[in-house]
Amino acid sequence: MPSPDQQLIDSRDLAKWLGLIALVFVGSWALAAVASPVDAVTTVSAAFRAQIESLLWAGAYLAGALGIGLLAGRPLGARLPVTLVWTLGLAIQLFLSHLLGWLGIVGDALGPAAGLVVAWLIPGVGVAALMAHAGKRGSAWRVGPPPLGLLAIVPGASLLLAAAVVPPGWLWASEFGGYDTLAYHLSLPKDWLADGRLTTLQTNVYSALPSSMEAAFYHLGAMMGGVGDPVALIMSGAWLTASKTLHALIALLAAATLAEAARAIAPEGRRLSATSAAVASGLLLATPWVVVTGSMAYNELCVVALAGGATLAAACSELSPERRSLLAGLLLAAAAAAKPTAVFLAGPTVAAVLLMRTPLKHWARAVYPGVLAGTIVLTPWLVRNALATGNPVFPYATELFGTGHWSAEQAARWAMGHRFDGSIIDRIAAAVLPQSDTGTTVERFRGLSNPQWGGFWPLSLAAFAALFAVKPFRAAGGPLAVGLGVGIVFWLLLTHVQSRFLIPLAVPAVAAVGLATAVDRHRIAVTFAAIVAAGHGLLSVGHWLDEREGEAALALAAGPPIFLQTEPADEPAVTAKAFVNRELDDPSTRVLLLGDAAGLYWLPRTTAVTTWDRHPVVGVIEAAPDDPGSWASALVGLGYTHLVVSPHELARLRASGWLDPALTEDRLEELLSLPGRSAFPDATLIELAP
Repeated sequence: MPSPDQQLIDSRDLAKWLGLIALVFVGSWALAAVASPVDAVTTVSAAFRAQIESLLWAGAYLAGALGIGLLAGRPLGARLPVTLVWTLGLAIQLFLSHLLGWLGIVGDALGPAAGLVVAWLIPGVGVAALMAHAGKRGSAWRVGPPPLGLLAIVPGASLLLAAAVVPPGWLWASEFGGYDTLAYHLSLPKDWLADGRLTTLQTNVYSALPSSMEAAFYHLGAMMGGVGDPVALIMSGAWLTASKTLHALIALLAAATLAEAARAIAPEGRRLSATSAAVASGLLLATPWVVVTGSMAYNELCVVALAGGATLAAACSELSPERRSLLAGLLLAAAAAAKPTAVFLAGPTVAAVLLMRTPLKHWARAVYPGVLAGTIVLTPWLVRNALATGNPVFPYATELFGTGHWSAEQAARWAMGHRFDGSIIDRIAAAVLPQSDTGTTVERFRGLSNPQWGGFWPLSLAAFAALFAVKPFRAAGGPLAVGLGVGIVFWLLLTHVQSRFLIPLAVPAVAAVGLATAVDRHRIAVTFAAIVAAGHGLLSVGHWLDEREGEAALALAAGPPIFLQTEPADEPAVTAKAFVNRELDDPSTRVLLLGDAAGLYWLPRTTAVTTWDRHPVVGVIEAAPDDPGSWASALVGLGYTHLVVSPHELARLRASGWLDPALTEDRLEELLSLPGRSAFPDATLIELAP
């Protein structure tokens, strides 16, 4: 029997923790049951099975990250907070997923069997290190009772776990049913799995981004045996929901990391209580934008977790300025590898905390290690891009480094589609006022006033006011205020002013809310924050119940077939996708999509092309503009057997100004007149013949 100093957790505390976890899961099942037209038993059973399976895969990846963080943290010679260790390990594991995926080592470069072994070896080493750490006398983390404030995380955590196991493509309205997931976040890993390695694709510009989170999804697929043929993973749905669950778990890590960062930043003698920290975590998790993005196979909450870890590292008093800089730079670069906007959205907070907690004479020493570590983290992406396009940061800085395989027109169209047209006054107005020229209620709010933020920003501003009203907290709140203010300015100037892009600014905002609860010794502030967090939970539940007209969990019981459209198999196919997925099962089938860039649920080998990239059809048309009869044979020469044209999507892209100008209406009419065509409500399918 272990001695008391070896026991990680008292049996009574363990029962409380298990009760809290059970409450989260029961909440997720209740949310699924009330949002499904299928009977409750069937829905809850489907949710339970999907959660257990997804948590096993995603949990293995994240447990490995914690162990890797332990190994990497040993040379620092300090007892680091567990959240800092975990985010450090996550950063390293994402780096390895990208690097070894690019080299094909996690893939088929050494053969599928070797790729599977390496895919498991990386988290396996971490899990072994974690187990060894837990067995050492006096070295494992002690776990006390859960603070009462942790009840604030229940609504958000339950929603995350419920929504994460709904197959991608069903949720959420503000994200157009997760279109980016279908066209980018999971579609790219699907293509990489089919190719056996992570590459920069000329058909999808988003593959040229650092893509560390997508590399993690690819790594999960490799662990599940999907290298070479990911179709089985798509059909079962296990990989899809495991990828979503991985991001949801990282959202939980982000909440814990920000709470710990707030505790580290608190002034001496005014330590943040566990309850206050837990309430701040609950506020983050219950905010609708966090539920929406965190429950999808996105990258936003990975940015928050890693940037939160960088902020915690910058404030860690256990480390020297050089080591704080090293960790902060590494973690911030890892956040940028998940999403490049982290550099100017989260970077100011990290830099402000690091520099304002470092004596002026040591600033130079506190900068260089971080810059070096960050450069190392981003080097594989820079090299991959330079080799593939000639521009290490493609598709950015094309004026400086060149447009790569793009034309000047493509680069200009990309820039136009990713900026906000208007004056600085227009930008500020968009940040705080509804926009009358767009569609749905949610999408009419581009910035801080988006309903999916709830009361997050008013509460954050109130928190900063409270910090600056009490002298001991001004020095603690100052760096956070600088980070938030500079981040908002960069968001206004350097992005197309979308509300979701503000999520990295939750790092200084949540830390400020946590700190503000420590200002008031009578617990009025923490009570108020808890009430706001609970209100956010209700707001998020309301969004959940409104999704798909009250049937947010319908796809949970139906599974991927609802998107694959393979069932019922005995009825005629009513869409082009249904026909392709049911009838074209020949391994030699190669489908080319024109208009539709969402290739995730097309089962044969499918090429989906973003509107920013040069479509093969454009090359064929430009090579023989006056000979439409040769276009089909030219596409066959490129290896395609079928072409699927989506007129409605092409019309939308044309209206937005994003469509390649070569795809004129006249040329599309000629294309749609080719022989071998079959018309469906969603698209026209053309069987190409030489």
